[in-house]
Formats: sequence, structure tokens, C-alpha cells
Amino acid sequence: MGDFDQRAFLMPGRPLLIKDIERILEDLGQVLFEYDELVYKDCLYLQNTFYYYLGRDYLALWESHYDFLSSQSRLRQAKMKIAPTQPACLAKYREFLRLKKDRYRLALEWGQQDSISVEESRKLRQLYRQCVLAFHPLLHEQSQSAHRLLYEKARMAYRRDNRQLLQLTANMSQEAYVQDDWRNLSMVQLLDWRGQLLNQLFEWRYRIGMKRAEFPYVIHSQILSETQRQKMQASFRQETQRLRSATKRNLASLDQLDQ
Repeated sequence: MGDFDQRAFLMPGRPLLIKDIERILEDLGQVLFEYDELVYKDCLYLQNTFYYYLGRDYLALWESHYDFLSSQSRLRQAKMKIAPTQPACLAKYREFLRLKKDRYRLALEWGQQDSISVEESRKLRQLYRQCVLAFHPLLHEQSQSAHRLLYEKARMAYRRDNRQLLQLTANMSQEAYVQDDWRNLSMVQLLDWRGQLLNQLFEWRYRIGMKRAEFPYVIHSQILSETQRQKMQASFRQETQRLRSATKRNLASLDQLDQ
């Protein structure tokens, strides 16, 4: 009780504490919305654009690099006269290539879809922001499980640009079973929750910064500029050819050892 008494003494009265939590909730809700939009729209758009235009040459580069490493490993084992085995790192490399191929496949599917209008995109953003504020489990202390299901449903609809499903989900924000009146919490619970919300606010701002660092603006311009894409494509092809030549030399040396 002593610790609580001290905190209660230092904090403002209950009405001011509730207003402070409301402000933090508003800030956190906006940050959570910005993060989802960054991940599921901005970054995904850049990723799909990159793989749609450059995916074939990009994958060829990684596959030729894998073949080079594989031939190099086999040649080394042959020179040491040990039984040929695949190193664990190459097994992980195969999984890495599989993920790259999946992204390429999804990008090709994305490229065949009809683009939505600016007005439709604006409406989707509005509906999804409404859903984030209403359902994101981090914004609700007392009924996280119910909110999590609706939030996941809204996120799926937003990623697929499904306005009808997003609208239906947003309409459920007034349902009684998703209402939680945190204002009825005790002072101890309010103080603890306020601290948790502040920690989450700082954490998600940090995540936004880290995610933006993965897609700096210099990469934006290179991916979205046709001239820059052509330069990247030429670079990929040149390096692929170099690796394929090196692989052929390794295989030729391996054949000589086998004779």
C-alpha cells in the first residue's frame, strides 16, 4: 500500500488521470494504425513492385549464388577425400530461396489485380483506422480476446482491400460484447495500465522507425523509377553470369578429380 499511496499522491485526481489515459490511447491508436499501414500497404507495395519487375532476375542471382556455394562445397570435400554431404547452411539457403520464390509468386498475382482508386483507398484507410481504434487488443484492458478476433478480421480485410468486410467489421464497434469501460477500473489499475500504455507507445514508435529503416527512401526511388530498375536488372544479370561461370569452373575441376 505504501507504494500505491506515493503514486496516488504524486498523480493528479481521477478525472485528470482518465483524461491523460485517453490522450495516451489516442496517440497509441494512431501509432498502431501507422505501423499497420506501413507494413501492409507501403512496404508491401514496394516489395511487390520490386518482385514484379525484378523478381525473375533477382531469383536467378540468388539461385546462381546457391549453385556456386554448392559446387564450391563439393569441390572442397573432394579435395579432402571425404564423403560428400550438404552443409547445414545450404539447407537453410534452400529455405531462404523458397521464401523468395513465394514473394515472387505473390507479386505476380498482385500485378494481375485491378488497382483501386484514390477515393477507394482513402475510404479503406478511414474504415481501418476506425477498426484499429475500436478493436486493437493493446487499447483494451478488459476484453482483449474479443477485440483480437475482430482486429484480425479487419486487418485481413484491409490487406485484401475488401471494403465490404471492413465496413461490416467497423459496424460491430458498437456491439455490447466488445465494449469495455476501463474508466471503472480502480486507481491502482488505472495507474498500472497508464504505465503499460506508455511503454507500448514507445515500443511501437521504435518499431515504426526500424521498419522504415528497412525501406529507406533511396530504395523507394530505385524501385519505383523505371531507369533505376533497368540498372538494377543489368547488375543482377551481370553478377549472375559471373557466378555461373565460376560454378562451371568448379564443376570442371570436380570432374578432373573424379577421373
